[in-house]
Amino acid sequence: MTSQPRSRKSQPDVSQALVPASSSHDFDSPAVLDPLLHAVALNPALPAQQQQTGSSNTDKNTKKNGSMPPRSPPPPYRSRSQATPPPRQPGNYMTIIRESGPIKESFLIDPALSVPSGLLPPLTPYETEDCRNNLNIEAKNGEIDADIEAMRSGWLTRFRVDIRSRGDIVIRLRLPGTVSPDDPTRPGPLCVMNVYASSGNIYLLIPRKRLEGPLNVISRHNVSFSPALSKDLNIFNEKGKGKVCFIGNFSAWSEDLGDVINLEAKAGKISVQYNDEPFVKPETEGCIIA
Repeated sequence: MTSQPRSRKSQPDVSQALVPASSSHDFDSPAVLDPLLHAVALNPALPAQQQQTGSSNTDKNTKKNGSMPPRSPPPPYRSRSQATPPPRQPGNYMTIIRESGPIKESFLIDPALSVPSGLLPPLTPYETEDCRNNLNIEAKNGEIDADIEAMRSGWLTRFRVDIRSRGDIVIRLRLPGTVSPDDPTRPGPLCVMNVYASSGNIYLLIPRKRLEGPLNVISRHNVSFSPALSKDLNIFNEKGKGKVCFIGNFSAWSEDLGDVINLEAKAGKISVQYNDEPFVKPETEGCIIA
């Protein structure tokens, strides 16, 4: 007697072990049961919430996964801007002249950076073609609040800055490296800065243990230095509205190898301190942390 092959539907189907009889779901089971699927089929009965009838996509996914635990959601994506912000793009030979309104900007200057001649701004009255300023800022009818940072360069490179305003001027100056009295070498660049306020006050915040050279101030009203800066400062001459001071060690100073800062407030006050000290405006009781 010839045996008839059994119909395909009469064979035990792994998917049928997972799906209730009332479900309309129909899978084609393989001729040889996969060991992993067979082990799943021998597991105890599925939870009650997985024995509901119906053939929605959610039910299909639940039945295919069997008793496998759901995957944990991936961690939230952290963009680059949320991690480490990219550094500012350095510039050189920059000029900002604003006819009206304040200027509040942050600058990163590379004094050794070459700039194509077609991008160079027109010369101001305070510079020449052979001696350009690395940064010019002028607010003809407004205040200036500038954070100025210079990148490291050769120790003979000059970093020239000219700032002018009819209102108050606040400058936070940042220079690379430090100057040590026991080390004759010093980091570049050398800073040459001129600041002029025709009808406002000047507030200059400088890096500690970095500047070494003359600080010349002219002011209609008083000139104040922070207690910490006063310890590193000598006043060599005071007459009328002007003071000739020196920051740092003057015994080994050379005129060609030092920093020079000139401040003039024609109708206001002048305040100078280190930029890691709390910034307090003399005419107010408010305090702004620099």
